[in-house]
Amino acid sequence: MKREDRGSLYNSFVFGLLSFLLLLTIAKVNCTGGSYTNDDGSWSAHWVVDENVTRINYTLICPQARWCAIGISNTTGMPNTDVYWATIGTGCTNGCYSDRYAYTTGQPTLDNHTDLYPISASLVNGTFTWSFWRYLQTGDLIQDIPITSAGNWLLWAWSSKSGTPTGTGDYSFPYHNSNRGEIYLSFLDNISPSTSHTQTPTTTPSPSFGAAISNSPSPSRSPNSNSDSGSPINSTLSYTEPDQNWYTSWEFDEENINFTVVCKTSGWCALGINPGSESMAGTAIYWATPPNSASCPNGCFSNRFATGFFQPGQLSPQVITPISAQLVDGIFTWKFSRPITISGNQKKRIDDTTSNK
Repeated sequence: MKREDRGSLYNSFVFGLLSFLLLLTIAKVNCTGGSYTNDDGSWSAHWVVDENVTRINYTLICPQARWCAIGISNTTGMPNTDVYWATIGTGCTNGCYSDRYAYTTGQPTLDNHTDLYPISASLVNGTFTWSFWRYLQTGDLIQDIPITSAGNWLLWAWSSKSGTPTGTGDYSFPYHNSNRGEIYLSFLDNISPSTSHTQTPTTTPSPSFGAAISNSPSPSRSPNSNSDSGSPINSTLSYTEPDQNWYTSWEFDEENINFTVVCKTSGWCALGINPGSESMAGTAIYWATPPNSASCPNGCFSNRFATGFFQPGQLSPQVITPISAQLVDGIFTWKFSRPITISGNQKKRIDDTTSNK
């Protein structure tokens, strides 16, 4: 190998390493991190998760690419994949980025809500390196895939040709041909897999309100604290239904627990708590309907109890404290608070040591 070739490879390696170390600095103290390099070394990803386990920073190193992308999915294959894409070249000397979603094969469409936060992009000695971060749980149930401890499919693709602006706020990028692949892994484990398809997807257990099974959305979308408690919030945890039609996050102090519930519906939505069974009978129900101009201008909330498989009866007095409700683009988001411990046989205690169904 020529001296200048060795120097070029060394410089590329050093720059990639410095970019990854920069992410470590930005994320401050990280509870986990990992990396993956495909078999031919043409694409690699490095990631770190912040100390609060709410956001993840990625650095992608693509030695031959002018556009380079990473995909996150709950299923194998390109359809239904959350895609983060960047290019560098004419008109994009500092990098151009986009958050996308692949409904099928072909060029992914732009996400209606961008949850990609650029950090840097560079082209050094022919190696395209770019970095960005996103929240593990963005709150977008339509075009984002939650990153959970259960694992995700990681997809990659790249091309040696740059993407070009279309003039309509989008880019057209050349087909990647065979420069693509996928692997199943968990971004929340300290792993560095070296071959594709080495892990098996795991099932999600019943959530325990005192232990995280996935992680919180952005702080701006987290549940509001209860101003009456006077105590700091201890944790923000969450759970996403496998088909992503229903999501909840919660945070709590010594007295209260605050829930945010997000549902893909313009109708009513409910959350139930039952420490002892998956059955509907014996379940405390928290129910809400979106705002409307007639009977529920600010949304309607109620605390109910199910004695069987039929409409739960409303409880009196109510222990649910409404916080907010909104319906945007077919997504109903509502927030409420309740005490952790409530007296009475029909008002379930939220236990931080056992699973609640």
